[in-house]
Amino acid sequence: MTKVSAKSPTDRLQLLVEDPRRYSMYNKTSLIKGILFSMVFGCILLSFSSVSQAGTYFVSPTGSALWTACTTTATPCSVATAMANAQAGDLVYFRGGTYDSGNSCASCDRETFVMKPAYSGTSGNPITFQAYPGETPVIQGTNCGCPSFGTSNVGWIVWDGFSGTIIDNTSSENRFVMFVDSNNITIRNCDLKGVVKTNYHNNTLIESLRSSYVTIENNKLHDNNGDPSVVVNTTAILFWDTSYATIRYNDIYNNRIGIYDKQDGIANEYYNNHIWGGAGTQSCANGFQIKNQETTPTGHDDKFYFNVVRNCSMGVYNEDGVAADLLNNLKIYNNVFYGGSSGSAGVHLSAQATNAYVYNNIIVNYQIGLRYTSGANMSTNHSDYNIFYPSSTIWSLDWSTTTYSSLQAWQQTTFDTHSSVVNPLFAKPNGVMPTDYRPTAGSPAFTGGAGGTYPAYQGVYSSDSANPAVGLSPGTARPGPPRNLR
Repeated sequence: MTKVSAKSPTDRLQLLVEDPRRYSMYNKTSLIKGILFSMVFGCILLSFSSVSQAGTYFVSPTGSALWTACTTTATPCSVATAMANAQAGDLVYFRGGTYDSGNSCASCDRETFVMKPAYSGTSGNPITFQAYPGETPVIQGTNCGCPSFGTSNVGWIVWDGFSGTIIDNTSSENRFVMFVDSNNITIRNCDLKGVVKTNYHNNTLIESLRSSYVTIENNKLHDNNGDPSVVVNTTAILFWDTSYATIRYNDIYNNRIGIYDKQDGIANEYYNNHIWGGAGTQSCANGFQIKNQETTPTGHDDKFYFNVVRNCSMGVYNEDGVAADLLNNLKIYNNVFYGGSSGSAGVHLSAQATNAYVYNNIIVNYQIGLRYTSGANMSTNHSDYNIFYPSSTIWSLDWSTTTYSSLQAWQQTTFDTHSSVVNPLFAKPNGVMPTDYRPTAGSPAFTGGAGGTYPAYQGVYSSDSANPAVGLSPGTARPGPPRNLR
């Protein structure tokens, strides 16, 4: 048999006549190679196409260039042009100055506003709106309660380095940033300030509605409050139907409520935040407030850990709801709750809490260390390995009808059998920095944790030399980059 290379048409014809089986095998191999080549070449083309579409653009308060021309600092475009044109992979720099949000009070509400991107990014190529290095873009609040900026029906968007203040007006529900029906949204390195009002209001600095995978990190969110004699629900962060969110490394202060996870959220994580309040119109009612209206028995799964909450009336307040509301698998561990001079309850859990774990926390200067409300299912909730201080701390069931004035008496309920009433030896009790709540040498907190799936220490700091980034320093001009706690 003649050896055939089968490279030319004549060779392939000869191969077909002399050895049909070998020809068939050659033909299949060639087909597979052709398909693989086409796939690889197609992917390369798609990759080049994606890269070629991404660009760097510049925006200024007075910019007027076309989108195709705003690729240099000398020819910036307007906010409206950027919102209408930015595509996946684009980096849009906002120059310093004050920006009008562009809302018309006659046609906007919390779901309809102007400063929001028209397109989505992708997981590998988000659209990033970022402060130009060394400059601060200030977004102006609106007069009618409409959000100043945010997202609606898009995904993979990043807002980075903005500043702004809510405008005091007649609206009772102002929100500064709004995420609506959006996924994989990040807001970071922003400094947002609220307003103090003497009348009832529900102002919010960052609100999320029907969204998922929202990340709020390394922001300063502050001074959204009201007259202490007036009941207000002002909060730094408010979630409605928001799931799989990450809230970390934020300095949240002088707000009536720090973070309010209000409805139907699932698997949100809150860690490394510094939440604190002052006095009078700067007072903090609740560091974290949770109210679930989810009737699915397997929902929620929120986690709160490595936070320092100080000078708030309650560290965690699980708001009471109707019997059908469920709050499942709540994890509250390795936090510091410091009540200051007005601490009401360190952790308050409602009758809707099921399978909650309250472990490894340091709870100091609260009249009530841990409180369950009437109707709570005690057999499915767990509390242990916590430090309570001082010795005047009490524990409560049935709201405050049944109280326990000693840890030994409380332990008869099967709760906190490994917990203790002991001085945690903070570096500087009642201090203003998170590091002031680092236990010093000899503290029982370094070895008193549960271990296993939880840390072997209590509170936030694993040693007296540890220096984790919990929140941010008050007075910092602009947040620095996040750092890992451990």
